[in-house]
Amino acid sequence: MGYSLLQGQKVLSNRVANYDMEVYLDTDYHKTRSETTLLWKNPSKDTIRELQFHLYYNAFKNDQSTFMIESNGDFVSQEMIDECNWGWSKITKISDEYGNDLSSKMEYINSENGTETDQTVLSVSLDQPVLPYDSIKIHYSWEAQIPKLMIRTGYNRDYYFMAQWFPKVGVYEGEGVRCSKKGKWNCHQYHRYTEYYSDFGNYRVRLNVPEDYIVGASGSCSNIEKKGNRKIHTYEVNDVIDFTWTAYPRFEEVNTKWKNVDIRVLHHEDRSCMAERYIESAKFCLDFLDQHVGEYPYPTLTIVDPPYHGIRSSGMEYPTLITGAGLYCLPQGIRTTETITVHELVHQYFMQMVATNEQEEAWLDEGFTSYYEARIIDQYYKYIMENDYFDLHISNKSWRRYRYVNAENPKVDVAAQPGWAFKHGGYSPLVYGKAAVTLSTLEGILGMEVMDKIMQTYFEKWKFKHPCGQDFVQVVSDVTQQYYGDRYGENMNWFFEETVFSSNICDYKLATVENRIVRSPMGYFDENEECLTTNRMSDQLYESEVILYRLGEIKLPVEVLLVFENGEEELYFWDGMERSTSIKVKKTHKVIGAVIDPEHKIDLDINHLNNSWFETPPKTGFMKLCNTWMLWIQQTMLSVSSLI
Repeated sequence: MGYSLLQGQKVLSNRVANYDMEVYLDTDYHKTRSETTLLWKNPSKDTIRELQFHLYYNAFKNDQSTFMIESNGDFVSQEMIDECNWGWSKITKISDEYGNDLSSKMEYINSENGTETDQTVLSVSLDQPVLPYDSIKIHYSWEAQIPKLMIRTGYNRDYYFMAQWFPKVGVYEGEGVRCSKKGKWNCHQYHRYTEYYSDFGNYRVRLNVPEDYIVGASGSCSNIEKKGNRKIHTYEVNDVIDFTWTAYPRFEEVNTKWKNVDIRVLHHEDRSCMAERYIESAKFCLDFLDQHVGEYPYPTLTIVDPPYHGIRSSGMEYPTLITGAGLYCLPQGIRTTETITVHELVHQYFMQMVATNEQEEAWLDEGFTSYYEARIIDQYYKYIMENDYFDLHISNKSWRRYRYVNAENPKVDVAAQPGWAFKHGGYSPLVYGKAAVTLSTLEGILGMEVMDKIMQTYFEKWKFKHPCGQDFVQVVSDVTQQYYGDRYGENMNWFFEETVFSSNICDYKLATVENRIVRSPMGYFDENEECLTTNRMSDQLYESEVILYRLGEIKLPVEVLLVFENGEEELYFWDGMERSTSIKVKKTHKVIGAVIDPEHKIDLDINHLNNSWFETPPKTGFMKLCNTWMLWIQQTMLSVSSLI
């Protein structure tokens, strides 16, 4: 493995998009201006004749951008209308390393999935094409009007959170990258339910801010230079897909370490009580991921706890920098702080290092992070919310499942599709819910050891690259074959076609249980004049029949537990393929209970209430099922977690 000349760090990625930026923050007019040099390397065998850039802030330029139209006016405030307080970004001059002025070659373009009035994608034609695997330096001057804090980015009062904030080159996907059949630019307009997809590279960013502002950013601060009443903070970071920063004069910081990683918590001056909760959960998360997925390779991690007026920047993930929830000193039994910290930190792996396309395949990052969020929170804290007085104990895993099964229409859409294609409220329950529950169901079928091997293999193979969904499916198939041979078929395509690649649901039902006494033969037999009658005092047998239904479309193998009146239990296996089946047994004791999926391996089953039958319902289980009056309490408390 090679080494970078920058800081002597190991080269982890192909470093396609590399930025050197001088940035000036104008806090009087809420603007930024910058001189930026981009070193772009052609990662393909194609000759490139144009570059495409994201200008994210133009999503907030007017109410006719793709983002605003898809948001149905949710982010258009009266202040924006009255004071014309919109955000925007523009490149004022651009040239290449050969001295060619390319400013006249700039043109806004519209992709097939956006609107014609949108200006979030800019094409720049090149006078000097970039040959296969060659590179080019582009210098551009740009400025931006920072929007009043929107979702993810902007300012409010004296707080600035700068995410998706600079003109950033898109991703050129050569043949074979993310299953591409031919080379093409992947540079979508900014959609309401999408974030970003970028190439790896190195960043050196000099942030010129007022001297009383505390700055946090991706990477490490290598220098702070005082210049009059301002300070220039230099940050550097390698092998990342983005750069994000924040500035606020009332930040206080707490510093600690995990192994060789410097952890820095930035919190509002009156919320020091939050720091330890962030640190504890971050260390738990890093420990878990280090053991079960792979190494965290960066030397820093910054956790930002936004002030109340910065709440719209909460719960976000960027390379080596995440934001918390901005909720003041929640009781220990409500672990929203820990949950959000873990969720956003898992994103450092999926989609920061394993850089899937969050815009087109959000299930590969939000689904993965939600799956690991549940595992980590439940392992270290057991419950996401608990209250002994109300006997309220909710695991994170059950909450994630609830988010899916409680959807108004779980069949509204397919989970594995671009963010802009979701309709009628399907994005959150499917991407965060169904995708995560699909992974936990896969874990239930294959076992934890195999699941960990799958994820470790996937991470090692695809870190610092751009996989697509089929690449993950292939890893699942390969590892499953290693452990089980053809037990689950030639590959695992069927599992994903049934789940994330369809709108199907899973629902098994225990229909009926019948216990019939097996009587001795009665009547005349073989010309015998003696009439045989049943002797009820002889050894008595019961023939028990348990009838099972598959109400949903998804076909998954399930276990069925039978409980007999003498306390014996027997476990049966059903492949789940038929619409109905029955289990018949003859024993001296009748069946008094039957349960489909007794260990809850099939989290995708949308209705666990129809999975069991007992002659006399167990008291504790019955009470838990019947205490629906508690649901409103759960919903109230769980609503806090909707920030994630």
